[in-house]
Amino acid sequence: MKSIIKLLAINLAVLSAMFFTVEVAGQILFYLLKGHTIYSDLPYGEDDKHHQDLFEYHPYQVGRMQKNVVVEFNGITMSSTDYHTRTTGSPENDDDCIRIAARGGSTTFGTKVTDSDSWPAQLQTKLGDGYSVRNYGGPGFSTAEAIVQLAMTVPEWKPHYVIVYQGWNDIRNYHDPAFTPDYYSHGVTQVSNLRLPFYWKRGFLVEAAEISFIFKVIGFLNYKFFPYKPRHLETVPDPDPRVDAAYERNLKTLKVLSEYLSAEVIFVPQILNDAFLLTTGIENLGWANYIRLSDMPRLMSHFNEITAGICESGDQDCFFVESVLNVDWQESDFVDRGHFSAQGGDNFSDELVKLFETL
Repeated sequence: MKSIIKLLAINLAVLSAMFFTVEVAGQILFYLLKGHTIYSDLPYGEDDKHHQDLFEYHPYQVGRMQKNVVVEFNGITMSSTDYHTRTTGSPENDDDCIRIAARGGSTTFGTKVTDSDSWPAQLQTKLGDGYSVRNYGGPGFSTAEAIVQLAMTVPEWKPHYVIVYQGWNDIRNYHDPAFTPDYYSHGVTQVSNLRLPFYWKRGFLVEAAEISFIFKVIGFLNYKFFPYKPRHLETVPDPDPRVDAAYERNLKTLKVLSEYLSAEVIFVPQILNDAFLLTTGIENLGWANYIRLSDMPRLMSHFNEITAGICESGDQDCFFVESVLNVDWQESDFVDRGHFSAQGGDNFSDELVKLFETL
């Protein structure tokens, strides 16, 4: 009996050592590939762990919001409608309303703010019940996802206006050696960005760190002594003509699709937290890998010039909201390097209200 117990103990010790060795090797490989440890407190993407509870796999635009879900964290509520869009407080029966489709990425979606503080929700509140604003924005959504939505999701709703607020998720393609005009590399990264249940698999230590006190202590020590340091990638300070051409093509496609829907299209220049981008000592944050943060304001200004050129002279159904560029944006208008705070959403929606008052 003792020999059996001894044999079992030896086998258990050997298996434990094997599992420990594999896990340590995995952690080292993760660090070599990602440039940070699995426990590091990343200065971006803190909110994306909730994506797995909000989004579901979509065969054409990678992912979409699940319908009628509510996720609450850190005093923030993120909820969706029956139409797989984020809640804006729009009227349930909007047949007689002026319908506005808000299109964009995470800033339109309202990353890091509660439902009522996203700019589409604030626009809805300010315009009133005579209008119906739907938030079709999504984290990481670029003009590629926008084309899919305007072709296959939005038409049946028959919007009167389509607001296009794009740029940040397109410019991340700058100087990416894997870039192709079909946005393939962008779509692949969206799978993990949205943490889609169909694909997303979390390692044992990640799961354990959420429930184990011991692992939480290890995670704290890891963060304390091995904080996140962005991986150095070769950055290029100049525009990328390949991406510029694809971006302009996509914007023109969105304009044509809006015209097909008999909707007037409103292009809005991308606003970022320039004060942060120009002064931070971090080279990049892993989203636009080949652009230094200090170069982003200048390159985004170039991108906005492309956007401004989509509406042709004398086109009465196409608008470029240049006044957004004239707002005295403060760091308090943002929750990070570019996502609006409640105050930023308020200022942004004010500029759109001014436009609608003239239409």
